[in-house]
Amino acid sequence: MHKYDAIVIGAGTAGLCTAALLAQAGYKTLVLERQKWVGGRARTWKKNGFIVDYGIHTLRGNYQQVFHPLGIEVQKERMPLSKGILLEDKGILHKLPKLSSLFQANTLKLKDITLLLRHLGRLFLSNPRKLFPISIKQWLDHIGADERLNKLFRILSMTLLVCPFLERASLGEFLLNLRHLNITGFGHPKGGFRQVHQALIWKIRNCGGMIEIAQDVKEIIVKDGRAIGVRTHEKEIHSKLVVSSIPVQHLHTILDESLLSSAYRRLIKNLRPTAGISIDFGLKEKVYDEIMFLVAKPDILGSFTSNIDPTTAPKNKQLMTFFNVLNVEDVRSRAKIKDKQKLLEAKIFSMFPKLENKIEWKRTLILEMVDGVELNIHQTQDKRPDVQVPNISNLFIASDSTCAEGAGGDIAFSSARLCFERIKRLVPLR
Repeated sequence: MHKYDAIVIGAGTAGLCTAALLAQAGYKTLVLERQKWVGGRARTWKKNGFIVDYGIHTLRGNYQQVFHPLGIEVQKERMPLSKGILLEDKGILHKLPKLSSLFQANTLKLKDITLLLRHLGRLFLSNPRKLFPISIKQWLDHIGADERLNKLFRILSMTLLVCPFLERASLGEFLLNLRHLNITGFGHPKGGFRQVHQALIWKIRNCGGMIEIAQDVKEIIVKDGRAIGVRTHEKEIHSKLVVSSIPVQHLHTILDESLLSSAYRRLIKNLRPTAGISIDFGLKEKVYDEIMFLVAKPDILGSFTSNIDPTTAPKNKQLMTFFNVLNVEDVRSRAKIKDKQKLLEAKIFSMFPKLENKIEWKRTLILEMVDGVELNIHQTQDKRPDVQVPNISNLFIASDSTCAEGAGGDIAFSSARLCFERIKRLVPLR
């Protein structure tokens, strides 16, 4: 006898989205979260009246794949581009979106514009999926781009794919997400990602679902090739189906590896995440008016969060976050990460000298996994894991490591929707 129709492991964005969709569809749903909080890698932290996300998080458009059918509205602050984006070049800050700033920053010259106009039209008419195995660097070399265009695309790829490494960033994934961005634009959930998670929790509970925190799932129970429940440190819970929303790289920690093919084990264990260092600053007073800061080498994305969403900082104070995208190997090296952190802080204070004397508090995060998967030529949609685990029926995956569309955390929303649609087809309610 199954106590639940569905058990969802993990209460991050993908897990909560999947659970909400299942609960609304009539599945008796239980969410089990190992931590004492929800939100996963998009959780929210409060400090002295500041509302701080776990790193830089934006809403693009995939959240609508979940929130629209759930009938949930999210208050989204659109990026006020008129406030300006700061682009650093050789130690000098140039303010965008003024096109003249691109020339002043020596980021573009007239011949660069001419070259892009000649090739971008053909690129946008291409089938992005056919470009999956081609790196951005290969395309730039093919069209004869110089160092300036390489630097510009390094910044664009960092912003769009969280992957500034042009030699491996997928041109097809870049094009797909660029098209999607034109439709949806960047935005920030008002009050941080906490609003997103609270809305999903309300929907789950309102539809009869349950969420239990501090419940560490030790094992997914499989019998005769079918997932039938989970085992925690204190109990065994049975269900018709199981959804794992933990990073797929960690699936083997709660599932008997012998049930997986050797090829699938290699696939999920070798998925490369995005990684880096995130530093948040709570300032005693408002110092800067812009909304973003971009620099290549070191690859830094800065968000003046409270200039986008004033609710994230107390009145007359300011919240800023800087994220340095790094290779995961550097983050895992204790010696290298110390040097990288020093370089990041030195760069921040050299560009923003007024900052150092205005700091009320600082938080540094060393992140081995920012997004579950880096969108490189080896990890495009067609090469990432499906939402259904092979050879085990009724076991599904919803995470930002799957074959769902999008970039960064946006994959979590589309993965949840894809997982839900697959469950409805394969494990329908009777």
